[in-house]
Amino acid sequence: HMNSLLAWGSAILILLLCCIWPLRLICANYKLKKSHSLGKLNHILRKAHCPLGFASIAAVYLHCRVAFHTTGQRSLLGAFLLVVLIALALTGMLRRVIPKHWMRFHQILTVLLVIGTLFHSFIEFLFF
Repeated sequence: HMNSLLAWGSAILILLLCCIWPLRLICANYKLKKSHSLGKLNHILRKAHCPLGFASIAAVYLHCRVAFHTTGQRSLLGAFLLVVLIALALTGMLRRVIPKHWMRFHQILTVLLVIGTLFHSFIEFLFF
C-alpha cells in the first residue's frame, strides 16, 4: 500500500508541476487576472513550484526505496527519472548561472520526465 501511495503521490505532484507551463500560457494569452479561477490556480501553483518540486523528489526517492524493499525489483528507468527530477531542480537553482538557456533545459527535462514516467508506469512493469 505504501508503495502505491508514494507512486500515486509522485505522479500527482509531477502532474501539478507540469500544469504550470500550459496554465501560464493560457493565462497570458487570454489576459486572465488573479481574480479569475485559472489565474488564481496559476498564481498558487507558481508560488508552490519549488516546494512541490522538492516534495516530488522526496516522494520519488521514497517510492524507489519502498518499491525495491517490498518487491526486490530494480528499475533503471525509475532511477533515471529520479536523476532527471534532480536535474530539473538544478536547472531551476542555476537559472542565474545559465540565464539564457535554463528554461529550455527545464522544458526538455520536463518532456523527458513525462515520457519516461508514462513508460515506467504503463509499459515497463507490464512487459518487463
